[in-house]
Amino acid sequence: CTSAGLQGPTWTCGWTAEEEEGEDPLDARIARSGCLEQHRQLQECMAERRDWRHCQEQVRAFGACMAQQQRQRGTGPAQPPD
Repeated sequence: CTSAGLQGPTWTCGWTAEEEEGEDPLDARIARSGCLEQHRQLQECMAERRDWRHCQEQVRAFGACMAQQQRQRGTGPAQPPD
């Protein structure tokens, strides 16, 4: 399953780097991120609803997971001091 529309983000169904030859680097990063389940749920919503605006819960969950992973790895934006 793939979508490359102008009205929303591009998404694919590749789950791991081993599953698809020549996989997109972004898909590989998601697979390594620990956010694969949130990504899968977002993709399922997109496949069903065909409009990312109807998948805001999944968009937020995936974004929060990726942001947390970046903070843990020290690659995300700096956090303001308390």
